[in-house]
Amino acid sequence: MTHVIFDLLRAQPASGSKFHGGGEYIKTVFKYYVDNYSKNNVNLEVCYNKNEFLDDWILDLIEDKSLKVYDVKNVHEIVDVLYTFNEESEVRFFAGLPYPYWNLTFPENIITIGTCHGLREIEKPNDDYEIEYFAGKRKLRFKIHQLLHSKQDYEKSVKVYENVIKKFKILITDSLHSLYSMKLNFPDNMKNKEIYIFYPLTQPLDGNLFKGISNCNDYIMMISANRWEKNSYRTVIALDDLYSKKLLNQKTHIFGNLPDCIRDKIKNKEMFVFFDYVSTSELENAYKNCSLLLFTTLNEGFGDVPMEAMKYGKTCLVSAVASLPEVYGESVYYCNPYDKMEMQNMLLQAIENPISVEKIKAK
Repeated sequence: MTHVIFDLLRAQPASGSKFHGGGEYIKTVFKYYVDNYSKNNVNLEVCYNKNEFLDDWILDLIEDKSLKVYDVKNVHEIVDVLYTFNEESEVRFFAGLPYPYWNLTFPENIITIGTCHGLREIEKPNDDYEIEYFAGKRKLRFKIHQLLHSKQDYEKSVKVYENVIKKFKILITDSLHSLYSMKLNFPDNMKNKEIYIFYPLTQPLDGNLFKGISNCNDYIMMISANRWEKNSYRTVIALDDLYSKKLLNQKTHIFGNLPDCIRDKIKNKEMFVFFDYVSTSELENAYKNCSLLLFTTLNEGFGDVPMEAMKYGKTCLVSAVASLPEVYGESVYYCNPYDKMEMQNMLLQAIENPISVEKIKAK
């Protein structure tokens, strides 16, 4: 009998975010595994914190399949679970976000499988406009931290990635970009490493790739606005300038709690609609009803957000950086996320010349 231990703890709220990209990836892999690979000769067992939020559909799936649950509060307790199996047991452990395990030791008999989503903290450890996401005392604390600890933070990130690559027996990554970034930065640890590239799974709703495509409410959509690496500051300033020039009519819906210190700089506030964190169904509805998705991120190991909009046939404007050209090919518009004028130029092109559904579907 094979035991598959699945870390769902990392699919629960993290760093103030109820939903996050890594967590959504874990949920999708979990459902796919349950639907396709969970068989009679496999005991699928899950680890999560029963006192924290976990999507109802996951809880229903666990109950429906009668899966064994380990109630854990942190990754240390998950490792303790792994040590309860004797050496003769065949155990596979999957961590969709393996980074918190970097300084822990796994039992030798456990086959550990981890997904490395890219090396953002090495490739893009900071940004000139990162400070714009803070105000008052938080801005001062950020300045002090950057002055005193930025080098140490970078060195720790290197150590985390190095140890994860070393400790997990099997690695999964989500793009050629991420694979070669690991080979470039950790050549010794990557030698003879068992590694696979799998693009993250997406699940069209109700089996219909473009269901609801006609329900367009004619707004531009942005998400994860509180995270500097998603580049919301530059993007909002670029949009605001277009509104001032009367070159843009659609409002922009921004999801993810854009910091007040950035909101205060907006001149055309009536053209922006702000949302905090919303439910998965509300976010799906937003993708379905937008006219265009704007994803001007500064770094991505894969970057699955545009795909969520593309399954409804939506035109996307994304950054021409890291893995994104590899992943999306000719199915989206691209821009330099550091160049305001180019961003504005391509945004106007994307609005006036939407990408055809046929071209999006071909991807």
